[in-house]
Amino acid sequence: MMWEEETIMKTDCFRKKNAGFTLAELLMVIVIIGVLGSIAIPRFFPQKEKAVVAEAVNMMGAIRQGEIAYRLEHAGYLNLPQTGHTWDEIGIDDPNSSDARKFDYVVNNTIITATRRDTDGTQDDGYVNMTITLNVDSGAWAGTHPFHPRDQ
Repeated sequence: MMWEEETIMKTDCFRKKNAGFTLAELLMVIVIIGVLGSIAIPRFFPQKEKAVVAEAVNMMGAIRQGEIAYRLEHAGYLNLPQTGHTWDEIGIDDPNSSDARKFDYVVNNTIITATRRDTDGTQDDGYVNMTITLNVDSGAWAGTHPFHPRDQ
């Protein structure tokens, strides 16, 4: 009986002694996670800009539809922004009214231009002043922004 109790006690002591991780093992896990993070995180930065561009593309599509409807009623396109005219005339709210916007929008004859803004004053995101253009008549996309839509 005594021998069994001693064996059980030694086994329990052995389990308790080695129940956790060593400091070296924990540090290795942290280092591995850090290395994997440093590889993966930079791949997500362009995704944020692609989402911003998608928002601009949707806005430009709405502007184009409004310009086409305006042309059907008035036999010409409306240049915006322009003194005496508002974005309401093409059926949309002014896309340049929000301070949080990422692009400035301009319509000049048949070309809609969205120019990337510097929203935080640092000009460090690499996309500031890049443009996306949309031809109202043909629907052709162009511009200097690397993520502007490509014609099919």
